[in-house]
Amino acid sequence: MRSIFFIIAFILVLVVLRLTLFSGNEAAKPSANGVKPAIPVKAIVASYENLEQTIPTTGSLLAFEDVNLMPEMAGKITSLNINEGKRVAKGELLVKLNDQELQASLKKTEANITLQQDVLKRQNELLKIQGVSQEERDKTQQSLDAAMADAEYYRALINKTELRAPFSGVLGLRNVSEGAFVGNNTNICSLFKIDELKLDFSLPERYIASLKLPLEVQFTVQGSEKTYLANVFAIQPAVEESTRTVRLRASVENTSGELMPGRFANVIVPLVNNDQAIMIPTQCIVPVLKGQQVWVSRNGLAQAQKVEVGYRTEKLVEITSGLAPGDTIITSGIMSLRPDASLKITSLETTKAGK
Repeated sequence: MRSIFFIIAFILVLVVLRLTLFSGNEAAKPSANGVKPAIPVKAIVASYENLEQTIPTTGSLLAFEDVNLMPEMAGKITSLNINEGKRVAKGELLVKLNDQELQASLKKTEANITLQQDVLKRQNELLKIQGVSQEERDKTQQSLDAAMADAEYYRALINKTELRAPFSGVLGLRNVSEGAFVGNNTNICSLFKIDELKLDFSLPERYIASLKLPLEVQFTVQGSEKTYLANVFAIQPAVEESTRTVRLRASVENTSGELMPGRFANVIVPLVNNDQAIMIPTQCIVPVLKGQQVWVSRNGLAQAQKVEVGYRTEKLVEITSGLAPGDTIITSGIMSLRPDASLKITSLETTKAGK
């Protein structure tokens, strides 16, 4: 019984081997004329189309002007005219420091000026009749000039005891109270110009050539569905080495006060339109050792073509170099292709169909 079982098993093994060898030989056989069968693929024909590029990025809103209000000299605050969150006009007095000693010194100097002016006037009359020497008259003039210089000095110090708004804006929260003694590095309050804001954002350096002024961008902020506009007025003339990006600055009208400095912004940047762009599906791109390539069909044979890419969308990529209108790009079966492989194109469209 056992011998019968082994015989049956041996016969089955022989049958399986025979079938395997037969099928392998059939698969390895070329066609009747000795040429391997063509590989069925889908393809598109490259053509120019209009490309409207937009780049999403992020940015921050900044006050168009902002400053920490700090006195130029140390002293005791005698008057504090800061209403937090209120608007002030340029030149408005915000802080006054104690200037009693300076005022007294100024009055003393002004009295000396008056005295020296009277003496000089009398000496000028006496000089005409040789009643005083020229040397004495010149010394009086020098004393008068010195006194007038001292008066200017004291007036300058008194001006430093006054802190005025350098521009019109909105006051922030104050950090001191009236009567406090402050130094020249004490931040009393911040002042913000927010009727107009700045929007700062960055773009990768590869887009520098496409940035042309004037340039209008759109942005949104969290908590609002409204889309705002900003006008780019400056582009940083240098690329940041750490991020390989270039920084841009735009102005934003904010007379309504809807926006606040410091808010995060999602920015959409339109680039220069290109009416001679070649766009192909992203799956056509094959990474290689020194760049990227696509497979094209030339005379019915597969050929690898190195390309350079530019702008990308979710489904398409711009070819900036390597392809020309009329080229046939393979879109399917890419991984099984080899140079000079025979192709059978089962579906052919233009690149515009891929949009």
